[in-house]
Amino acid sequence: MITIILTLLGLFIGAAVAEEEGLVLGLFIGLAFGMISSMKGRISKLEQELEKVTGVASHSEISDAEIHSQQNPEGQPHADSTVFSSHLSDMAKTLIRPEVNDVFAHINKFDDKPKPAAVESDWAVFEQTEHEQTAADKGHDLADKVYSKIRDFFTTGNVVVKIGAIVLFFGVAFLLKYAAERSLFPIELRLAGVIAAGIGMLMVGWRLREQKLEYGLILQGVGIGLLYLTVFAASKFYQVLPANFTFVMMFLLVVLSGVLAVQQNAKSLALFGAVGGFLAPILMSTGGGSHISLFSYYTLLNVGILGIAWFKSWRVLNLVGFVFTFAISAAWGYQAYQAENFVSTESFLILFYAFYLMISILFSSRQAPKLKGYIDGTLVFGLPLIVFALQSRLVEQFEYGQAITAVVMAIIYLWLARQLWQADKNGMRLLAQSFLALAVTFASLAIPLYFDGRWTAAVWSLEGAALVWIGLRQSHLVPRVFGLLLSVGAGLIFIESTQDYLPNSIALLNSAFMGMVLVSLAAFLIAYLYQKNQQQTYQFEGQLNVIMVVWGLIWWFMAGVIEIERYVSNHYELPAMILFFALTTFVQATLSYQLSWSKISLSFILFTPMMVLLLLGDFAGYLFNNSAMGPFESLGYLAWPVALFTHFLVLRRKEQLWSETVLNIWHASGVVMIAFIMTWAVTDWLDGITNLASVWTMSAVGFVLVTLAESLMRRGEKIMWPVNQFKRAYYCWGLLPIMLFLIGWQVVAIHSAGLPSPLSYIPVINPLDIAQAIAFSVIVGWMWFINKSEETQIVVMPATVIYGVAGVMSFIWLNTVIARSVHFFADVSYSRYSLMHSTVYQSTTSIVWSLIAVILMSIGSKKSYRLLWFIGAGLLALVVAKLFLIDLADSGSISRIITFLVVGGLMLVIGYLSPLPPKPEQAQQLA
Repeated sequence: MITIILTLLGLFIGAAVAEEEGLVLGLFIGLAFGMISSMKGRISKLEQELEKVTGVASHSEISDAEIHSQQNPEGQPHADSTVFSSHLSDMAKTLIRPEVNDVFAHINKFDDKPKPAAVESDWAVFEQTEHEQTAADKGHDLADKVYSKIRDFFTTGNVVVKIGAIVLFFGVAFLLKYAAERSLFPIELRLAGVIAAGIGMLMVGWRLREQKLEYGLILQGVGIGLLYLTVFAASKFYQVLPANFTFVMMFLLVVLSGVLAVQQNAKSLALFGAVGGFLAPILMSTGGGSHISLFSYYTLLNVGILGIAWFKSWRVLNLVGFVFTFAISAAWGYQAYQAENFVSTESFLILFYAFYLMISILFSSRQAPKLKGYIDGTLVFGLPLIVFALQSRLVEQFEYGQAITAVVMAIIYLWLARQLWQADKNGMRLLAQSFLALAVTFASLAIPLYFDGRWTAAVWSLEGAALVWIGLRQSHLVPRVFGLLLSVGAGLIFIESTQDYLPNSIALLNSAFMGMVLVSLAAFLIAYLYQKNQQQTYQFEGQLNVIMVVWGLIWWFMAGVIEIERYVSNHYELPAMILFFALTTFVQATLSYQLSWSKISLSFILFTPMMVLLLLGDFAGYLFNNSAMGPFESLGYLAWPVALFTHFLVLRRKEQLWSETVLNIWHASGVVMIAFIMTWAVTDWLDGITNLASVWTMSAVGFVLVTLAESLMRRGEKIMWPVNQFKRAYYCWGLLPIMLFLIGWQVVAIHSAGLPSPLSYIPVINPLDIAQAIAFSVIVGWMWFINKSEETQIVVMPATVIYGVAGVMSFIWLNTVIARSVHFFADVSYSRYSLMHSTVYQSTTSIVWSLIAVILMSIGSKKSYRLLWFIGAGLLALVVAKLFLIDLADSGSISRIITFLVVGGLMLVIGYLSPLPPKPEQAQQLA
């Protein structure tokens, strides 16, 4: 009990002496004194018991002075004193409210030059005023100030009256309790005596107000407190006054104390009256009684505080009422609240909330002109938090009770913010925007209380973007940081709350997709705001626009891919993916151009590789899955053209930003994709014709590729963009993979017999032979084409090299035609082993090779091309070696005989008609 009394006494003294600064400090100092006093009593009792047990009485004879001298040799200060002083300083540093320093900081700023409106507006309530003094200096000065206040209270003025009034107040309370327990006097007489004493002190104090104002105010305060105490006790504990009459008397006392305080401008009188009124039920409590009576009594007290707030902006009085009302209400709710008390308790809670909501508005509106609009942070922000916590306890039995409470409070604060903004745009703007922030906060809180985690994350992401916008608009860092944290945290909450799709959910209109889209859009909005307000940000925020774009792209693509996999059938899944990526990139390109927002196009560089991967993946499925379809089926005819258009659009938009190497690679990739898609589409169409042999499909591959390559080489220069502007990309790096593929295709085609069913095989005039011949010529033509200009050269290739490649390819093609002809007309199996052991094939190749040698040597001799002549001679030597190493093994056959005769005759003709051309020096001498 003594601890409670000393705690409340400390609260009362601290508030009376140091107002706002001493309110909390006095509370904790009183609590400390109460605990010390209680501990001393317990320690003394334990020492006595110890002395009885040990029988050592000598310890009790040691005086306190001796103990102190033993514990503190050489005159050192007593440890308790040092510890208490240290604790006092620590409490002064940590318990004093920061609003006090903010008040002085705001007052001092009125003499300085005005700040820009964007700096001193919306979010000033959320940021602490910067001070030149360090935190340690401020704490030290504040502790000294509190210490001097306490010292002045007990050392200056009429100290005896101050302390005596406090002691008298508690003495009367203890007297009433003592008398009640022992029935010393009739209850009526006891109560009448106390009332008479209270009225007497009130009258004397009123008469002394002009001569000794301080003394008179103290007496008036004590008198009002005694009247509070007596009337309350008479009704609740002694039942000598009816309840209705008691409340009338209480109300009159509240009015009286308020009128006296306002009339005399006596804050201390109002404080004495309020503290006395709030302490009365605590000091006289027996643990029983009705909560309705208690809260009705507190309602009257708060009506008085509200009435005083109408005339005076006494913050300490408001805080005393606020702390007593809600602290005692919370304590009762924790210990005694039952569900059947909901209606009455809810009514009082709403009433108390309305009281202090009005008081917070009155406090801001009743400030001096220079402080007009200054807000009490404790009431403005502490009130809704405490009320919501208490309300949550009351409505926990109702479904969505907390969500409805949050919505109602959001509506209240939004309406108040609008009314204050319209009523006084200049003076009350800070309070209006504080209420707006609370409205947004409770609206945000209502979302997770009602919706699932997905919608909560989505809305919080948008709120984070709004906070970033406000922070950038007003050049405040704190809201920007909170906005970023809220946006990113919302995404993490979304992942944490991932659940299975509802069975009846609708595509694009379900919480999963909409939530991810909103998270993505919020990230894009934040990135754009940073892009457009770079001058107002700090250096460490420079890359946040890139980070948020990446964050937004992750959520956007994840939303699209998951939705497609969930709701699109397998046949249309790939085209849907392609269209999603293409349309996304197209929109990004448009936004990047229209908004001059380069960072939104970060995904551009991934678009072409993504398309290539999708194409290869789809083709792999086509090869290994018989149910797979070609590229132009199931909306593929729409998806791939859109993708290619987007590909070139991206390259056009990024032409001035990407490096030449990247541009060349991406342009070349486009050529390869077009070739791949066209080839695949044609072969898939031919595969659908059941009576065609596979050779038609193989031939089609060659025809498509050579057609594309030839068209690009012949018509490319007429296409100013992109071909003529990026010649190297298209002619070199774009056609190089096609040429390499054609070479590989030739190797595969050589191993095919080439039967063009349902047609018959005719040498040279059949699809595969024609396709191979054209492919060889296009490869050689491409080599000539890229070698004629340094702009398109890969490596420098002499003409002899190109001629050599052409000769080798022609030679290979001719031997392939011979092998197929022998296969079809001589009925020889088309395999390497059968052909090598076929006399027809060997004889034919020997004769053909000899004819080729004759032609080469004749041309070389007539044109004096010694190299060409040597090539023919080398081929002829190869034929001779072949005759004796291979053909001679079957010399008895007619075909071998014919071969030897023909080859020998041709050699004689060559020797006569095509002698070795002279060297250039010899040719000049003969001339």
